[in-house]
Amino acid sequence: MAIGVVTSRVTRVFDVEKVTKKFYDEFKGEHADFLKFLRGIPDENDRAWYVSVMMNRLMFIYFVQKKGFLDGDGDYLQHKLAESKARGRDRFYRDFLVPLFFEGFAQEADKRSPEVRKLLGSVPYLNGGLFTPHDLEQKYGEAIAIPDAVFERRFAFFDKYTWHLDDRPWHVDNEINPDVLGFIFEKYINQKQMGAYYTKEDITGYICRNTILPFLLDKLGDRRYAAMNPLPLHDVEPYIYEAVKQAEYLPTETEREYTARQKRLESIRADFAGGKIAAVNDLITYNLDIEAFVQDWLAELDDPVTLRAFYFECLRKLTVLDPTCGSGAFLFAAMNILEPLYERCLERMAEFAGPRHPDFGEELARVARHPNRTYFICKSIIVHNLYGVDIMEEAVEICKLRLFLKLVAQVDDGKKVEPLPDIDFNIRAGNTLVGYATQEEVAAATSYGSLFNIDIEQQIVEAARGLDAFRDLQTRIDTPPGVMAAAKQGVRDKLSEPDAVLNKALANEYRMEVEPFVASHRPFHWYVQFHAIMREGGFDVIVGNPPYLDYRDMPDYQPRGYQTTVTRNLYSLVLERCQGLIMESGRQGFIVPI
Repeated sequence: MAIGVVTSRVTRVFDVEKVTKKFYDEFKGEHADFLKFLRGIPDENDRAWYVSVMMNRLMFIYFVQKKGFLDGDGDYLQHKLAESKARGRDRFYRDFLVPLFFEGFAQEADKRSPEVRKLLGSVPYLNGGLFTPHDLEQKYGEAIAIPDAVFERRFAFFDKYTWHLDDRPWHVDNEINPDVLGFIFEKYINQKQMGAYYTKEDITGYICRNTILPFLLDKLGDRRYAAMNPLPLHDVEPYIYEAVKQAEYLPTETEREYTARQKRLESIRADFAGGKIAAVNDLITYNLDIEAFVQDWLAELDDPVTLRAFYFECLRKLTVLDPTCGSGAFLFAAMNILEPLYERCLERMAEFAGPRHPDFGEELARVARHPNRTYFICKSIIVHNLYGVDIMEEAVEICKLRLFLKLVAQVDDGKKVEPLPDIDFNIRAGNTLVGYATQEEVAAATSYGSLFNIDIEQQIVEAARGLDAFRDLQTRIDTPPGVMAAAKQGVRDKLSEPDAVLNKALANEYRMEVEPFVASHRPFHWYVQFHAIMREGGFDVIVGNPPYLDYRDMPDYQPRGYQTTVTRNLYSLVLERCQGLIMESGRQGFIVPI
């Protein structure tokens, strides 16, 4: 890579951060102003939370309307606000937005009343759980009131920026894309109290690249496929990063750093010639471009049996967890790693498809039923590969919002927008550190009666079966919304039964009453909520940036049962917890202080 290109990229990164910071600085004021005019929610924390819910929804709609998906109108909300004001004062929230959220986006067009169809115009059915009544809306109901002036000011603020759903390079000083939601999360959540941090893309990409790809190659090798035994690396040059091979000085590079880099380059070439780079782990040790290596290997693969194993057994079944996911920085990095792998595998399937490989044809037919291949790939990754947990409800909401925007971005015709997948069982709110993670822990907690143990294990298994059936329904594009909603509620009901029993057992350990314990500690029982994964030995890959907080400053929060409590820091407890969540052959990567 030429020095000019490197410099240009660095400059663009700074420009993007400048625009995003400018947006956030104004966003803070908009959020505070919104808070002043919200009525019907007396609790201060609930008020702030609901303002965030509304701001997130409005930003989602802004991204979507700019694609022309809302009645073909790029300024849909602004025009609907003007229509509402013509009908009467301060009616926009109750008489337009509520129907838009819960009867428009949440219902198929033919299920909407004639009045709603006339009010909204042509808007897509989105589903996805984003536009179902929020817990706060169920709690406060009709009491919530927001005057029109609030929306006039928010829209005036939003209109100062150009909203893009895609990943195009930003060219002007007012362009933003969905990444801004992660930045807002980073800044808006109180970092000192919660230890929440938005992690930069280069770091998340590095960690995901060097955990996910080695795991996939290892799994293929473990299944005795000759493709990885030995590693098919015939030339190291294509996989040495251009910055390492650069003959000139890199920007800001000192003479000492330049000399060290040149020596490093010589040693890589010498060690490859000497046969020392021959295993998957060597690609990481020598910091080679493992992503390019896997892409080239797939492109040259001439064995459909190995392709089948890699795609159906390794890639489709991969489980990636961020146990402190925040707004989803690591999950998006994982998606960026997985997306080109799916793409290349499907390309190769098309080449091999025929009577001898009917499963390839069936998979390609499934792809064809979606708006396009990229949409199918992103949806598959979101539903099958990505899992996250965070103690903050707001973080989980933003993470899901960003994932939904990623899907919507893949469609250019609003009439082809599919209902969004429901990922409420993939991205969860709860306390990673408090709860039962394994069958052994559950058995020990409920050991005061063998019949009791059998009952709770049966409850957990039945809940897991219901969840499997629900996920299967999501892969079918013709599943009626009513069937989907009933299946989801059935899963929730089944999960709540063992959860209630385990919450009581855990509250006893903490010597607390159940309700205040659940409210203060937010227990999350991994063995219940992710039973199918834990039953198979755990997650394949765990990545993240755990909070760096000394919990001695949190007198009401004292985790129990950890050997690393001597460190007095939450991040070490998260790492210890992950040892019980990762499968034996899994890979982990975290950002931790040294």
